[in-house]
Amino acid sequence: MQRWLMRLAAGLLIAGLAFGAAAFRAPQAHAAGEQHCFDTTGKCVGPLFFAYWQAHGGLAINGYPVSDEQVEVLENGQPYTVQYFERVRMEYHPENVAPYTVLLGQFGRHFHPADPPVDPQPGAQYFQATGHNVSGAFLDYWQANGGLAQFGYPLSETFQQQLEDGHTYTVQYFERARFELHPENQPPYNVELGQFGRRILAENSGQVVAACQAAHLSASLVMQGAAGSREGAIQLINETAAPCSLSGRPQAQLVDENSAPITDVTITDAPRDPATEGVTTVGVGRGQAFAIRVRWSNYCGRPVDKAQVVLLFPGGVPVYADWASVPPCLGAGEGS
Repeated sequence: MQRWLMRLAAGLLIAGLAFGAAAFRAPQAHAAGEQHCFDTTGKCVGPLFFAYWQAHGGLAINGYPVSDEQVEVLENGQPYTVQYFERVRMEYHPENVAPYTVLLGQFGRHFHPADPPVDPQPGAQYFQATGHNVSGAFLDYWQANGGLAQFGYPLSETFQQQLEDGHTYTVQYFERARFELHPENQPPYNVELGQFGRRILAENSGQVVAACQAAHLSASLVMQGAAGSREGAIQLINETAAPCSLSGRPQAQLVDENSAPITDVTITDAPRDPATEGVTTVGVGRGQAFAIRVRWSNYCGRPVDKAQVVLLFPGGVPVYADWASVPPCLGAGEGS
């Protein structure tokens, strides 16, 4: 039975990316695994962001997803895997320790820079960090629905503002949200959140990193041998002058000099990062690269001296790596 098409590891070892001399860890997407799809917007949410969505207010606080997972260059100039919802942008920050690997974009500061500090007010909770008060229905909502982690600090006092529907409401801006008082609704629905996610998504369309094209990538193969096995790394190199992204789980096969698949070859998983369910990697320009750890062992098929590794990313065409030797047979069914 042919076994020439095997999945590579979901947890890929990433190396060698840098902005100039400053290296960074490439963002990793989470599109593989179980998806949760919403007919209302036709978008699906992967396991990492969906877990955060469920644990932090679900539909009422975050809204429906309005984009797919994508790589975007954020305000700090570095690329991250993000997904937009009606009221928030979820960002995957692998440089942080759990549970802070998923953060929310600070949309409040974008739409309403912080007002000057004021004095504490009677009956309100005062936030020294920004110098503003929160009280009444807004304080109850802030406390009941995630507080500082979900909404951030207040950036303003309450004031009257005409909103997108043409009506004027009492509002208050926080780092990650705008609270709106809707007295026409019964509590707890008298406090609503502004749909900042849709607005930021429309503004940031130019920041999305385009997918890599196979024609713009080259690959080199560095393998080490042991009795009955070969392991090492496939290094994908961005040959263009612009950033690009690779998404999803790649597949791989070994082929001979005639591009015919080689049977009875196993490519095993590389060490797995339990947080990841796929990979999105950004090359920052010509010569930048990342490495995929691979291994195969105990080949007992037809005689082949050299094999070529072919990588296939979802939606792309194959990328061919250099020739590599095939390990010797230790006996059918034998591990190595």
